[in-house]
Amino acid sequence: MGSIQIPEAEHEAVIVPSIPATPAVALVPDTPAGTLCDGQDTAMGKDSSIDHHAAEKTTTAAAAAEDDAEYPRGVRFILIMLVVAFDVFLVALDQTIVSTAVPQVTNEFNSFSDVGWYGSAYLLTSTAFQPLFGRLYASFGVKWIYLLAFCIFELGSLLCAVATSSPMFIVARAIAGLGMAGGYSGCLIIINLVAPLHVRPLLTSLVGVIYGIGGTIGPIIGGALTSEATWRWCFYLNLFCIPVVVPVIVFFLKVKHRPQTTSLTARLLAIDWLGTALILCSLICILLVFQWGGIKYAWSDSRIIGLIVGFFAIAVAFAVDQWYMVDRATTPFRIFKQRTILGGSIVNFMVGATYFAELYFLPIYFQSIKGDSAIRSGVATLSFIISVIFSVSMTGGLVNKFGHYIPFLFIGTALMTIGAGTLYTLQPDTGLSQWVGLQFLAGFGPGMTFMLPFIASTAVLAPADIELGSAVVIFWQTCGGAIAVSLAQSIFQNKFSLYLSGIPGIDPAAILSKGVSAFRETTPPEFLPAVVAAANQALGKVWLAIVVLGGVSFFSVFLMELDRKIDVEASKQGEVDKKANRSAPGEGDVERASTEP
Repeated sequence: MGSIQIPEAEHEAVIVPSIPATPAVALVPDTPAGTLCDGQDTAMGKDSSIDHHAAEKTTTAAAAAEDDAEYPRGVRFILIMLVVAFDVFLVALDQTIVSTAVPQVTNEFNSFSDVGWYGSAYLLTSTAFQPLFGRLYASFGVKWIYLLAFCIFELGSLLCAVATSSPMFIVARAIAGLGMAGGYSGCLIIINLVAPLHVRPLLTSLVGVIYGIGGTIGPIIGGALTSEATWRWCFYLNLFCIPVVVPVIVFFLKVKHRPQTTSLTARLLAIDWLGTALILCSLICILLVFQWGGIKYAWSDSRIIGLIVGFFAIAVAFAVDQWYMVDRATTPFRIFKQRTILGGSIVNFMVGATYFAELYFLPIYFQSIKGDSAIRSGVATLSFIISVIFSVSMTGGLVNKFGHYIPFLFIGTALMTIGAGTLYTLQPDTGLSQWVGLQFLAGFGPGMTFMLPFIASTAVLAPADIELGSAVVIFWQTCGGAIAVSLAQSIFQNKFSLYLSGIPGIDPAAILSKGVSAFRETTPPEFLPAVVAAANQALGKVWLAIVVLGGVSFFSVFLMELDRKIDVEASKQGEVDKKANRSAPGEGDVERASTEP
């Protein structure tokens, strides 16, 4: 059979009939390219008329073409990465731009007790729907699910901008979080689909850097808009991205569509909708416990106890659902049999908890304790964000070069614990040089570890599990953030109320009914120093809670495979071999696989 010459520009989405696909995402190739041909020769017997060397040549060339389908090049690759970078930037901007606007939102709506929900509602939906979007990406393709997630995010931003009450704002943040769930996980999934293993750490870290850049300018932009215009412009700003992002996604984002053998209806019915609902309900229960416990209701109140019981009961129901659904489950148990996934998920939970708790409560320190404006608090937290950017880019470069990530996980989680501990020393009169240095140290650990569990998981996942496994690991990171922000708010409010009750002449309820920083304007001057000291003391308990999270993350690293590394050299050699194979086309029939329109 004559050979088919495939033009270089068309080295995309090529499959070979009767030869199992072997995508180049394994740490080390188990067998050389010719092994399949050896097996075929043996199966057909020594009298086979197929020349072994010709078959090996055909298989190698076809496998190279298959690998090209996984890794687009040139303009297409650049456009895909630009879309990924822009979406990550937008997500990061939205998260940090809100952190400096939240105090003013609470002031306008007189909703001090809701401040935890402003962060948790967003993180709640972005957490609960991560595994669902992993299933959607695997079942319906990346492009249109990615576009759907972006549109949901923009809708949530619009509703935030026009919110007329605190409950409406919370619901709008939840909708935006739903869009973030699909957008953020989609970005990281796309990187796995378009890049070979040896460059993924670098690309993933670059995404982290872009995330950090968006996070860096977010507080500044948010503070400026909040102080000089209105906090609503923090959300109107997102809408200007629609004319840029949507056309690029529609016309240029082309990712290979996984062949489907079932109908659209069958794929929809196969998704574990119940599992997603159970995750959402269990998270709502535990967040309500932290929001209401000790503030709206006593910890011994039947409603709080009922929510705690409900959380555990729903969690058990979720576990049963996952066992029953097997491979169709939201988070299949078999994935966690891999130690890197199990340990990495726990580490990611603690890293997300630490990062988001610090991200939301450092601005509160500057606005409530130091008395800074929103824009000044945004500038003041720059050292924290810059530290995250520096450490995530440095770590990504080192992992990309040497392949080792376990040592950086140990160092990063240790620094995360130490950094959170040093924040406990912050006082109302802490000087500039001290709080800049303390924030830089506090941000270095989370930045170093923020992307490593994800990098580690993609190195051990089977190709068929990339979408789902990636979403599961991201799920635990955002889950940690959702719970930690609400837990930190509970600690802060309960301790603040307790310490206020010890100040003669102060009504704790009156103070807590104001915004998180508005109490400085309504508290009589003679009581203000004592009230500020009580707030700082309560905030100190938040930093101590974060220390515990960091300590747990350090010991959780031991659950991972400590001798595992990314075989950078093998991956590079595989790319070299593929290039050599492409320069010598083989014989055999090849057919084009479909790509998403």
